[in-house]
Amino acid sequence: MVTIRKIKLKDLETFIKSNEYLSFEEKPISEARSISYLKNPNADDNDIVLYLGFKNNKLIGYKSIFADTFISNNSKVKFGWLSGTWTHQNFRRRGVSSLLFEEVYKDWRGRLMYTNYAKESKAVYDKTGKFELLNKLEGYRYYFRFCFKELLPPKSIFWKKNKNILGYLDNILNLIFDFRFKLFKVKRFSLYKFEKIEKLDIEIESFLKPYKKKELFQRDKKIFEWIINYPWIKTDSETKENSEQYHFSSYACSFETNWHKIYNRNTHKILGVALINARDKQLKIPYFYSNPEAILTLKNEILKLILSKKLNYITIYNQELNESLLNGKILKLKRKKFTQNYFVSKELLKEFPEIKNLSVQSGDGDVVFT
Repeated sequence: MVTIRKIKLKDLETFIKSNEYLSFEEKPISEARSISYLKNPNADDNDIVLYLGFKNNKLIGYKSIFADTFISNNSKVKFGWLSGTWTHQNFRRRGVSSLLFEEVYKDWRGRLMYTNYAKESKAVYDKTGKFELLNKLEGYRYYFRFCFKELLPPKSIFWKKNKNILGYLDNILNLIFDFRFKLFKVKRFSLYKFEKIEKLDIEIESFLKPYKKKELFQRDKKIFEWIINYPWIKTDSETKENSEQYHFSSYACSFETNWHKIYNRNTHKILGVALINARDKQLKIPYFYSNPEAILTLKNEILKLILSKKLNYITIYNQELNESLLNGKILKLKRKKFTQNYFVSKELLKEFPEIKNLSVQSGDGDVVFT
């Protein structure tokens, strides 16, 4: 018989410092993620954020949830993101994940969403018949350098065993193909300025206001500060050593998320604002608000980052930015279509049908934290 234990937010800090947590071979939550949960402006002390499944006192599965809100009729509606599901390999396809989900669904009163999912997790949710597609973002991943060591090992045991050989192959191919970067010149636009900013000021908040009206989540300054200050990725050696104990993203060699603004040098009028995330040799733009005239400037700044940081690939979901990248010369080796789906519980959609008509950005959900 599987027994389930539930951890409330107010008990999470005590739990991750407990001897029990330290004794787990498989950690149900990372330190960075737990701190982020505790700092979540949308959360309440009594939110259940962790569901643990035990068999004979052994941890065999878990699910983690974090609170969020969306806007409906000018009011905030609270719900939970399904984020982080694991079942021990010896207990898979025995209903453990489904059992945990039933408890989550009951406690969160069916107010749930999910994105950025593993195939196994989606199969569990599909089986319940309780979810439907809320929104779909279509974008592209552009590859600029070879990174077989990163891409192939997750696909098969063979490549996982030969990871070092793939690394040598990457180095040789990149040594040859990186030469083209030296010949590529990025156009400079004297009229527009691209600048990193520390935080969102009143002027930028005013610029963002009309864009947010069309969005489901309408992130405010407080939420964005939480996202930037409490990511789920750390770069220290201790996290690297412990990363094998946690089955989700927790470590990177380098990781940073920063706001950038694009403005007219002469008038200082803001034309665009982008939240750019750089993790190791990859880049993504979780949030982007822009006038059409700022697109080309952002594209060129991305190209500069590719050249200066020797990025392996970038992932873009903004339609206008993708059109600019697809129509221009950007030295890509390959491009691949990517889709990011957002699913909502039928219970929540029935209660708030108007949310179907509002937009989302690729950072919404847990994506922006990693």
